[in-house]
Parts: sequence; structure tokens; C-alpha cells
Amino acid sequence: MPMTVILAGRGGLSKGTRSWIAFANVLGAFTMFPLLQREELRVPYFVLVLLWLYLLGLPPFAFEVYAQYNDGNWIGFGTTLIHTVFYEAMLGWHLGEVFYTPPPMYPDLWVILNVGVGVAGFGICYLWCLWSLAVESGLLESPGSEKKAKTKKVQ
Repeated sequence: MPMTVILAGRGGLSKGTRSWIAFANVLGAFTMFPLLQREELRVPYFVLVLLWLYLLGLPPFAFEVYAQYNDGNWIGFGTTLIHTVFYEAMLGWHLGEVFYTPPPMYPDLWVILNVGVGVAGFGICYLWCLWSLAVESGLLESPGSEKKAKTKKVQ
């Protein structure tokens, strides 16, 4: 729900917002993969996730969302780092699940690892949503909002 509010707000389709919302949706699809796999829905899963990434202009199709342009934006660097780590973890999980069978004493190893990645990612997404909503409402100030306030005073 908070992501829908952010998407509908001012600047909802900005690069940063778009990257976080797409990240949360890909993470949501990733956490459902064990259930989809059980129902033989692997191909639709990959097609829809890749289509979603393509339509929003995100990696592996375009890297423009994460371009920094040397502006000293540590929030953008943190976003890029977090998303890269999680996308690599999801890709590694898929490759590991295909090529390695879990030991007999841990038959649900891949499901547990999937849940672990999902919980960590959703926790970070939730904190980002709360922070974004607080900044948009004016309760908190972000580094960019101070510059915007100075620009408005000058005009």
C-alpha cells in the first residue's frame, strides 16, 4: 500500500522511486517462486519478471536508473549497492537451486534461503517506504529537499 501512494505522488516515476518499486515487485515475485515452481509455473515467472524489468527500464535491459553522474549523492549510491546485492543474491539463488541439490538432512534449504533474502529485502523496502512518505509529507528533510527549499526562497 505505501508503494502505491508513493507511485501516485509527485515524482512517482522518478528514477529512484521507480527502481525501489520495481525492486520490491521483483522481490515479491522471487519469494513466490517456490510456490510457482511447485505448480510448474517457472516459465511465466521468468517471462513476467523480465517483462516488468524491461518495461520500467531496469537491469539487465538498461542501467540508466542507477547512473550516478558523479553528483556526490550517497543515497543514490546506497540504493545502487543494496539493489545490486539483492539482485545478485536472487540470481545466485536461482542458479544454486538449478545446479545444486540440497543435502538430504536439509531438504528445504532453498526455500529457507529464499525466505531469508525476502525478509531482509522487504524490511529494507518497508523502511525506504516510510522514509519516502515522511519526506514527502514534510515531517523529515532529505538532502535534496534543502536545496529545493533554498531555490524556492530565491525565486
